[in-house]
Amino acid sequence: MEDDVDILVARRGSVIAPAGCGKTELISTSLRGATDGKPALVLTHTNAGVHALELRLRAKGVPRSSFRVATIDNWSLRIATMFPSTSGFTPQQGRRRTTPDYGKQKDCALAVLKSGILDDPLTCTYSRLIVDEYQDCTLRQHEIVVEIARALPTVVLGDPLQAVFGWPGNTLVGWKDHVESAFPRIGVLRKPWRWINAGTQPFGEWLIGIRKTLYAGEPLDLSQAPPEVVWVPVKGPKDIEARRQVCSVRAEGGGSVLIIADGKEKEVQRNMACITPGASTVEAVDLKDLMTFAGNFVPSETGSLEQLLLFASELITKVDQAGLKLRLASLQKMTARTPATPVEAASLHYLSSPSFENAKRVLEALAAKDGARIYRPAIFYPCLDAMRLMTKGQGDFYDAAVSVRERQRHEGRRLPRHAVGSTLLLKGLEADVAIILNPEKMTKEHLYVALTRGAKSVFICSETSTVHLKQ
Repeated sequence: MEDDVDILVARRGSVIAPAGCGKTELISTSLRGATDGKPALVLTHTNAGVHALELRLRAKGVPRSSFRVATIDNWSLRIATMFPSTSGFTPQQGRRRTTPDYGKQKDCALAVLKSGILDDPLTCTYSRLIVDEYQDCTLRQHEIVVEIARALPTVVLGDPLQAVFGWPGNTLVGWKDHVESAFPRIGVLRKPWRWINAGTQPFGEWLIGIRKTLYAGEPLDLSQAPPEVVWVPVKGPKDIEARRQVCSVRAEGGGSVLIIADGKEKEVQRNMACITPGASTVEAVDLKDLMTFAGNFVPSETGSLEQLLLFASELITKVDQAGLKLRLASLQKMTARTPATPVEAASLHYLSSPSFENAKRVLEALAAKDGARIYRPAIFYPCLDAMRLMTKGQGDFYDAAVSVRERQRHEGRRLPRHAVGSTLLLKGLEADVAIILNPEKMTKEHLYVALTRGAKSVFICSETSTVHLKQ
C-alpha cells in the first residue's frame, strides 16, 4: 500500500479511511505480519459486517488464529452475562421480545470493564484491539472501547464523512472531539484502490478531491466531474419516468447495480424496484413489514385472504386484488365462463380451508404467475419459511417469523444483482454502477456514501448539474 500507516506500532491511534482506499487491506496486511502469538480482537457493528470481514481476512490469507471478530454489542453482551454480579445484568423476559436492550447491555459491560477485573484476562487473551467503521460508534460504544484500550493497544479506523447512522437517541461520536482526543491520528488513507482496480482511477481521485467540498457543506458541481460521473436531468422529485429509464441501466458484463434513494422514502425505493425490470429491494435486518404481517395474520379470521393479497401486492408484481376478488365471486357462484387459473384455484382452496400451508400456496402461485416478479425477495422468502415452520408445528406465526429473521441475520444477506435501497442499507457494499435518485435530500455524509458505491460509474438524478446538500 502506498499509504504509510503501521497500526501495529501504535499504543493508541486512529486512521481516517475514505471509502475504497484499502482499509481492509491495511487490517489484513497488518494481521498477516503480526508476531504476537495471540489473536487481535477486531470489533465492528453488524453481524453482516462480521461475516464480510471474516471472509475478506481469510481471502487475504490471514490465519484464523490471528483474529477474533465480533460486533461491539455482542461482545458487550457476552461480557455482561459472564459477570452478572458485577454487571448487574439480567436477561429480558417476555415471549415476544424482538429487540434486545442494547443500552442496558452496554451499561452492564461498562461496569465490568471499569471494575478492572477484565484487564488481565484481556491482555492474556488478545494482542490488541482493532475497531472498524469507528464513525458508526455511539458515545456509549466509544466509552467501552476506551475502557478496553486501558488493557490493550488499540487502533480505530473509520471515516467521519461516512457517519450516516446517527439519529435522535443514537448520537454518534464526534471525530475530533471524541475519537482523536482518545486515539490520536496516526494516518490517513488516500489511494483510491477500488477505482484503480476497476480501471477508473480519475473517478476515484475525483471522489477523494471532493471530500473538502463536502466537508464544508458546499454545493457539488457535476460539470467538473470525470466522465464516469453522469448527470441525469430530471424535472423535480415526481419525474418518475426519467428515473425509471436510468434505473434500467445495466452494468457491462452482467455487473452489479445499486439504486440509492433517500432513507425516509421507502415507497420510492419499493416503487422503483417494482417498475424496474430485474430490480429488487435490500431490506433492513429487522424485516419490519414481515413482522407486522406475522403479528396480525390469522388464517381463520374473516378477511384473511384480502389481508394476504394486500401483503403479496407489496412484494410481487401483477397482483390484481380487485380483479381476483371479482373472479373468485364468479367462480364460487359457478357463473365464470373460464376455468380457474392456478392463482384462483389456490385462493379458492384457501377460502375453503384456511391454513398457513394454503396461504403459502397462494403466495407461491402469485409469484409463479406469467410475467410476475418478486421485487422484495428478502421479505417474500422469509415469509414462506415462517409459514413452512407453522406447518411443522410452530405454535405462533410471529415467533416463527422471529426465528427465521434471526437465522437470516446471522447468515448474512445476499445482495441482488440489481439492488434498490438507501445509504443506510447499502453502506459497506459496492457495485459496478451506482444510481442516486434524489441527492438533494441527502446530507454530505449520505451523499458521499452514495457516490462511492459505484466502482465504474455513478448516475446522479438532479434538476441542475449543481447539487445542493441537505443541511
